[in-house]
Amino acid sequence: MQDILGDIECDPTDPKAIEQLKEAIDKDLKIDYLITGSWSHKASVEGERLFGSEHVNIATDSRKTNGGKFGTIPDESTWKLSKDPALVYFCANETVDGVEFPGFPQSLQPGPDGKGPIVIADMSSNILTKKIPINNFSAIFFGAQKNLGPAGITVVIIKKSFLPPVTSQPPASLMRQLGLPIPPTIFQYETIAKHNSLYNTLSIFE
Repeated sequence: MQDILGDIECDPTDPKAIEQLKEAIDKDLKIDYLITGSWSHKASVEGERLFGSEHVNIATDSRKTNGGKFGTIPDESTWKLSKDPALVYFCANETVDGVEFPGFPQSLQPGPDGKGPIVIADMSSNILTKKIPINNFSAIFFGAQKNLGPAGITVVIIKKSFLPPVTSQPPASLMRQLGLPIPPTIFQYETIAKHNSLYNTLSIFE
């Protein structure tokens, strides 16, 4: 989405510029989800709630190839990824449904130029269990309570290039005019990074 907004210079007080941005968002904003279990399904539902179903692309849903149930990962040849998605999301290990990606999906691999889609992964239940091709991801998040630490702590591994510079962030007034969700300041990754993870008091384990 940052790329879409960044392609067009916009004066929040210019109705024509606002309309141009709206058209670009309506046309180009797609978020791809790989649904292989209940956690990724919940994530896709949240994506639809925040952005609208027209901006969410279910690239694969294992229930469609497994008799209406989770429990498998559909062959990558059947995935219907968007041409240029804003991001691709998947849950690396669906604990409820017993499904784990054996490795990084081939169809999401960076090309010879090192560039690939923005990939976001939930690794709450299998972080620290194997080597991870960390450079293939733009962000990885996980609850620490599974393999790393006490409940109440969330860890995010994120590429610095994925963090929007503060000076280029679209103002909240513009986001409202475009009908896009505005996250609380504390939930913006750039806020956490700027304050060295101490924007608020951390959970303390005694």
